[in-house]
Amino acid sequence: MRLLLEFFFLPYIELFRQIHTTHHPFRRFFQGLPLFALLLILWVNAFFVSGTFAYAALFQAADKIGIVSSAVHISGTGSMYPTFPKGTGRTLEDLAREDVAAPLMRTYPGGFHLFNRWYSRYTLHRGDIVSFSNEKTAELIQNDGLATDRVNGFVKRVVGLPGDVIEIRDGFVVVNGEKIEEPYTATPRSTFGGAYLPDCHRLEIPEGKTFVMGDNRKASNDSRHVLGLVDLQDISRVLPYANQTPYQSLWHDPSQDYQQSHTALLHEQEYIDKLNAIRTEHGVKPLKFQPKLEQSAKLRAQNILKYNDLSFEATQSGYTMEKAMKESGYSNIIWGEAPTLGYYTADELLENYAEFPSWKKFLLDSRYQETGIAAVVGELNGCPVQIVVQHVAGYMPPNYKKEDIEGWKTSLDRLRTVLKSWESARSFGAQYEERKSQYEKMIQLINERIAIAQVIFAKMSANQWLSDDEKALINKDKTLYQSQESLAKILNER
Repeated sequence: MRLLLEFFFLPYIELFRQIHTTHHPFRRFFQGLPLFALLLILWVNAFFVSGTFAYAALFQAADKIGIVSSAVHISGTGSMYPTFPKGTGRTLEDLAREDVAAPLMRTYPGGFHLFNRWYSRYTLHRGDIVSFSNEKTAELIQNDGLATDRVNGFVKRVVGLPGDVIEIRDGFVVVNGEKIEEPYTATPRSTFGGAYLPDCHRLEIPEGKTFVMGDNRKASNDSRHVLGLVDLQDISRVLPYANQTPYQSLWHDPSQDYQQSHTALLHEQEYIDKLNAIRTEHGVKPLKFQPKLEQSAKLRAQNILKYNDLSFEATQSGYTMEKAMKESGYSNIIWGEAPTLGYYTADELLENYAEFPSWKKFLLDSRYQETGIAAVVGELNGCPVQIVVQHVAGYMPPNYKKEDIEGWKTSLDRLRTVLKSWESARSFGAQYEERKSQYEKMIQLINERIAIAQVIFAKMSANQWLSDDEKALINKDKTLYQSQESLAKILNER
């Protein structure tokens, strides 16, 4: 503003100065010019300021109606890839704080009401990209620790509208009984169900709701999962499908998608190598491939498909990971399982895990040392599906309490002393002969308890876990102790 005023008024100010400092014939006339100039400058300034505010108000009104569009910042998490690029950050936090695109999106629904009619009001269509926020998005963002002034909502694509019946089957989206072509998805046949809408389940979308998904179906937390359906009133911005022409060069040709086979896409060793690279970056030791865990993962995958039960507790089949490990001839101290439905490649599976914060607690857990993974193609509810099951296991020392170890040592020493006392009864002559069977029973009980105490004390001293059989020996020792006490009471009465 200052430069603009100087540009317009500096020549006149210089002319006035020349006249005022000389005996110019117009000097008297120009003596009143300063007041005039001041008033003129104030008027011009007021004009520009009021014009700026008027422009801002006009733009704001036009934006609210939807005549103009405003930029919406897209984070680099990659859930809308390939339409919007992935970020370059290494962690989810870094990606969420990285802006990768800023598409111009109009207000939704916008418009203005005049003479009982709406003008410039937008109606959603399938394929539109929307920005929205609600309590669920705020909760998910907060739980991920990603809340910033830029990250305050989700951006997804509209796939289902009120009244639509939507189903996910064989990697495709079926709307009102017909498979829809989706050129904007990251890879063909990449859509799979989630907790809210599992594979091969039909969902009718109620009034006032919409079903949204990210274009990168294997790395998007959307309506298939805990996000659920989105209220239309929670949508603030929309990029109509008709306005997405600039992005179509990034999409794939969907004409051949339906011809994709049902073969497994995951290369297990490639996945383990990539996972270990991530663990190394986080300062966690790599996992060793364990063929027996691969076998147990395959057995679990087959049972999960057979009974349609992804629960770790195997509530439908009763065939838990522990049973699968035993059948595979494997045992360890701690173990965990990650079952995932979908036609994944190694990179896609890792991207999917990265979308959910709990993956760090599982795949980056330093307690695990071995892993096996299996991809099995089968059917759920009559539709083909691939399930990927990863098993991990590891060893942790028991770190027994010092007093527990010393307790078994004391018990062992005491039993050895007591044994000598009862063995001396063999020199009692007639008294021993009269109760020989009872004395020998007592000696046998104590010897059994000594043998048990030696085993338990040795394992605890070596800081090794007790096997199931050894745990059973502890219970047996309690029973032997009770028998010993009862027999001692009988023998001591004589």
